[in-house]
Amino acid sequence: MKHGKILLSLLLTLALLMSMSTFALAEEVGGETAQTPAEDAVTEEAVVEEAAAKMTVRCVDTDGATLRDQEADYLDLSKDQVLDEKTSRPAIEGYTYQKTMVGNDEIVKLSVSHDETGAVITATVRQSGVESEKKLSGSETLLFVYEKAAEHVHSFDEGKVTTEPSCTEKGVKTFTCSCGETKTEEIPALGHDWNEPTYTWKDDNSECTALRTCKRDASHTESETVKPAETVTKEATCTEKGEKTLKAAFTNEAFAEQSKSAEIPALGHDFAHGRCKRCDGIDPNFKPKLTDNTNGHASWGTDYKVTSDAARKDFQKLLIDGQEIASSNYSVAEVNGNTVVTVKGSAIKTLKVGQHSIAIVSQTGTAQRNFSVSDKPKTGDETAALWTGLLLLSALGCGAVTLTARKKFSAE
Repeated sequence: MKHGKILLSLLLTLALLMSMSTFALAEEVGGETAQTPAEDAVTEEAVVEEAAAKMTVRCVDTDGATLRDQEADYLDLSKDQVLDEKTSRPAIEGYTYQKTMVGNDEIVKLSVSHDETGAVITATVRQSGVESEKKLSGSETLLFVYEKAAEHVHSFDEGKVTTEPSCTEKGVKTFTCSCGETKTEEIPALGHDWNEPTYTWKDDNSECTALRTCKRDASHTESETVKPAETVTKEATCTEKGEKTLKAAFTNEAFAEQSKSAEIPALGHDFAHGRCKRCDGIDPNFKPKLTDNTNGHASWGTDYKVTSDAARKDFQKLLIDGQEIASSNYSVAEVNGNTVVTVKGSAIKTLKVGQHSIAIVSQTGTAQRNFSVSDKPKTGDETAALWTGLLLLSALGCGAVTLTARKKFSAE
């Protein structure tokens, strides 16, 4: 119970103190409710916004006809700024800006500043060349006066090459008007400016090449290679050079036909069997050889065949042991270009048994070798007589031995 009385007493004391504080605040402000700083800022901002809302801009022509209404967003009344006659104006196609007016005054400069009352708009105006300042409330209408632009006729300069043409690529020339407008014009490709062609023959004259180079760009070339037509004016022989005329004709008309004379090398000899196949000349280095198929052996009474690698047409004579043999004792034939001589067996019979020499004499040289002749073969009668002779010699030998033995025994 005692604690409840104490709590009630405290609550009554707190209420009394709050009532006194409210009364004292009311007396201090003269019985009126005072505005807080925050409320003052809101009111000031509202004034600026109201002034900005009243400021309008109209674009008109020189006759006063409206071209466009425009909010004065370029004139920010919430901050200090200065706009002079150089400030850019709205661009209206077909018209040129002249001046800014407010009422009958031409505005040279427009400034915005702020004081305790809000935005202050000051205009520098000009009348009859005299400038003065004028305060604006913000409710006035600014007039941007435009004059209809005269139709512009471009006047281009002589132009400047902006892209150089090349032999194969077009160039560009650019012309500029005083208004800044430009136009371009193609410059035709220059085309090649060729040097005189040069002509080069291959070392063996099998080809001729024509070449020309552009004077403007050495990397630009034209070339053509052809095989020349040949006309023999002098035939070559084994020992003498010939001559021919060469003509190189090109399909490119820029290249002229080229002609020249050239030597044909001497053919040289093509020897076989001591003679040239082409000119029939004799090979000075030819040394004919003689061969047979019997290893240099001739049988008594049998034909003996020898071969010379000299040509048959060059055969002159046959020699045995250095003596010329009558043509009736042999025959001559040609086999694979060689000279083949067959000595008759009857001629061989006339030769002694033993070694002999045989030679084939040709116009291109002499081929020689040795050969042997064997003894004639024995017949049957000759064989029996031989055996009889041998038996007789044997008997005689035995008798002589016996006689000698008897003489020796008698003496003893």
